[in-house]
Amino acid sequence: RILMFSGELEAGGGAETWGPLALRLAISQSQLGTACCKIKAPIGLYNLGNTCFMSSVLQCLVNCAPIQRYFLREVRHNFLSCKVLRSAHGASPSSPLKSNCRQGEGAGICIACEMDRLLLEYYGRTIGDDVIAALEEGPSLSSSCVSNAANAAAGRRCGEPLVPARLLAATWKSGGMKHLAGYQQRDAHEFLSAFLDSMGKHDRCSNIISKMRDGAGAHSISQQEMERN
Repeated sequence: RILMFSGELEAGGGAETWGPLALRLAISQSQLGTACCKIKAPIGLYNLGNTCFMSSVLQCLVNCAPIQRYFLREVRHNFLSCKVLRSAHGASPSSPLKSNCRQGEGAGICIACEMDRLLLEYYGRTIGDDVIAALEEGPSLSSSCVSNAANAAAGRRCGEPLVPARLLAATWKSGGMKHLAGYQQRDAHEFLSAFLDSMGKHDRCSNIISKMRDGAGAHSISQQEMERN
């Protein structure tokens, strides 16, 4: 994923086995240069029935530079890798996942994974590529893949609104957010607090979440990250 997002197409890096969608994404990323992995402009989120409170929170998080850097550029939480870990070590006491990510209420639900997927899909809509499909695409041994990459499916149009149905369903099933399930109007701050709590239950995300919750720390991170971005 890191090679794909950095546009690394050199021999020996594994690009020779990528499918056309993955190659198309890598080519697009290499053309973006230093602008890759940055969401330059917001896109819309469809209202799924009194979910404007959720949309407002997600828009703020997705367009936060430290969050983009954490998930997109540094790939600190890979939803595909986490899925494998949860499947292989979900019942193990030595699992790198905290207990409420692997057992009890909301077992099998990882809000950090859903945030990673949302950011990838959101970013894909801004560049006109189906990033999730490219990452989940199986390897291809065809020698014509590189030449055909430019003719691969064009994906979604740039700027097309996103339907956050998967993430909404995950929050309803998450042990710490079940009280927010349903289509009633909710408080955005209550959703944000529960969402960050649930996302922070994953060890790898706990550090950035704790810093975001600390007002001074969040301000400091934002200043530094905005300068770096």
